[in-house]
Amino acid sequence: MTNSRVKADQDGAVKPVAGGESLPQSDGSADRLTGLSLHSLVIEHMDQGVLVADAKTRVIAWNRRACELLGVSADFLASGPTHVEVLGEMIRTGALVTAEIDPVSTLIAAWLDLPEGERRPLIYERGNPTGLRIEVRTSPLPEGGYVRTFTDITQRKAAEQALAEKTRLLDTTLETIAQGIILVDPSLHIVLCNRRYRELLDLPDYMLEPFPPRAADIIAFQIGRGDFDILPADVTHRPFWDRIEGFVFSPGTTERPLRDGRTLGVETFALDGGGWVRTFTDITEGKRAQDALLVSEKMASLGQLVAGIAHEINTPIGTGVTAASLLAEKTQSLVQAVEAGALRRSQLDAYLHVARESSRFILSNLTRAAELIQSFKQVAVDQATDESRLFKVRDYLEEILLSLQPRLKRTPHTMTLECPDDLAMYGPPGALFRVITNLVINSLMHGLEEGATAPPGHMVLRVGHEKDTDCVVFRYHDTGRGIPEKNLKRIFDPFFTTRRGEGGTGLGLHIVYNLVTQTLGGSLAVHSPPGQGAIFLIRVPRLSAGLPEG
Repeated sequence: MTNSRVKADQDGAVKPVAGGESLPQSDGSADRLTGLSLHSLVIEHMDQGVLVADAKTRVIAWNRRACELLGVSADFLASGPTHVEVLGEMIRTGALVTAEIDPVSTLIAAWLDLPEGERRPLIYERGNPTGLRIEVRTSPLPEGGYVRTFTDITQRKAAEQALAEKTRLLDTTLETIAQGIILVDPSLHIVLCNRRYRELLDLPDYMLEPFPPRAADIIAFQIGRGDFDILPADVTHRPFWDRIEGFVFSPGTTERPLRDGRTLGVETFALDGGGWVRTFTDITEGKRAQDALLVSEKMASLGQLVAGIAHEINTPIGTGVTAASLLAEKTQSLVQAVEAGALRRSQLDAYLHVARESSRFILSNLTRAAELIQSFKQVAVDQATDESRLFKVRDYLEEILLSLQPRLKRTPHTMTLECPDDLAMYGPPGALFRVITNLVINSLMHGLEEGATAPPGHMVLRVGHEKDTDCVVFRYHDTGRGIPEKNLKRIFDPFFTTRRGEGGTGLGLHIVYNLVTQTLGGSLAVHSPPGQGAIFLIRVPRLSAGLPEG
C-alpha cells in the first residue's frame, strides 16, 4: 500500500505511516517484514484500487490505483477520513455526483448495520462523470472494518453493451426474415428457432417447451400428424431412427411438400464440431411459376414443331399441287380433243407422258409428306407424353434438326450432325428433343451473334457409344462467344439469364439439366475454353429408362 510506508503493529496488522520513515523490525522477524513489504509492493501496482477501513469506516490503508479511481489525493486518504468524508471529497473533486451519495450511503449503512457474522461481500456498480464505470466490492474483515476494491469495468461494460446491441439486432433480424431457421447442437437439441420456423411448420407452442426441445420430438410430432409418409408407430422403434437420421440430419438442399399444398425449400448446413443450421423457405409460388414456365416451354417447343411441320411439308405438298394442276390442265385438253373428234396420236402420247410424270411427282411428294407427318406426329406424341420407347438416335436427331430449320434459316449459322446410323437407345425421346432444342436455341440467343449480317457460326452435335459404360455420349459445341467463367457454375440455376428483359427466362439450361439428370438419368458437364465457344458433354445410359419386360 503506498503514498506512505507500512508497518506491522504488535498484532501484525498493516497500517500506513506518514512520511518516509524506514520499516522498523518490531516484534517480528526480518523475513516477516520482508514478506509484508513484497505484498505491499504487489498491491501498490495492482490495476485495481484497494482501500482498507476500520470498524468506524476510517481509511487506514490504500494503494495508488484507489486514489486514481476515487479521484482523491493520497494526502487526503492519509488523514484517515471516514466513508462519508471520502464521498464528500469525491463530490468536491468531481469524481462523484451528488445524486449518487444517498443510494451509495444507504447501501453501505445497511451493510454495516448487519451483525459482523452476517456480512457478505457487497458488490455494486457506479458511474463516474468522466464516463468510467467502476465495480465496487466490499468484504468484511474479521476484526471489524472492511476491504474495498475498485475495478475499472468501462471497457467490459462497453463490450457487453455492444454485444447486447448486436444480439438485439440479430434477434430482430431472425424474427423478421421470411425464412424459417433453426440451430441444432451436437446433442440434436434445437437451441435457436425463429417465429417464421414455427409458422411455416405450423408447430404449436407447447412443442418448443421446455426449451430447448429435441429435434427428434419435433420430427415425431410431424410424423404423428401425417407430415411424412411414415407410420406413426414406427417412431417408437430405434431402427426407424437408424434409417432416417442420416437423411434428416445430412447437409444439402431438398424440397418438402406440406399437407396444405405448399412446398418448402429446405437447406441444411453442417457446423464445425457437430450440429447444423437448417433454413425453411416457402417456394410454393416460385414452384408454380416455374411449373407454368415449364408448360409454356413445352408448348413453345410444340409450336416450333408445328412451324417445322408447316415449313417442311410445304415443299412436297406444293410440288404435288403443281403436278396435279398440270395433269388436270392436260386432261381437260385431251377431253376437249376427244369430244371434238380431233384427237391425234401424238397428242395422246404427249398426254400419257405428262400423266406418267405428274403421277410420279404426285405420289413421291405425297409419300414424302406422309412420312414427314408421321415423324412429326411421333415427335409430337413424344413431347406430350414423355413415354419411353426404342428409337434410332440418328433418325430422331435428324427429325429434331428438321423441326429447327425454320429458325436456323433466318440466320447465317449452320448445324452439323455426326452420329452412327445403327446407334439405338431406349428412353423418353421427347426429353431428348427438348434437350437438343434448348441447346440450339441457347446458342442462337446467347452464344452466336444475331441478325442476317452476323458472321456465320457453326454448331456441331457429335454422338457416340461409350461401350465400357454403355452410355450414349452427346457432345454439343458451338463457335460462339462462350460463357464467362464467373457464370459457369450458375448457368443451370433456375431463372439465371444474361438476357433479362430481352426474352430470356433463365429456364432453358435449367430444363436441360433436369431432363438430362432426372428424366434421362444421365450427367451433364459444360466447358468454355477462352475463344472456343461453349461445349456441353452429356452422358445418358443407352437404356435410360430400362427395357420393358417381355
